[in-house]
Amino acid sequence: MGFELDKVFGDMLAAAEGVFRKEWPKVKDAMEQVLADEREALKNISEAT
Repeated sequence: MGFELDKVFGDMLAAAEGVFRKEWPKVKDAMEQVLADEREALKNISEAT
């Protein structure tokens, strides 16, 4: 079973958009940065398995 980092990242961003729907234009840039910061950790986890 592979870990598709790009898919996971896209799914996480879509989930955040759903949660913040009304405020999405205001929080989109910040949320993208948060997830970008987490991307490296997810990459390390996927490579360790």
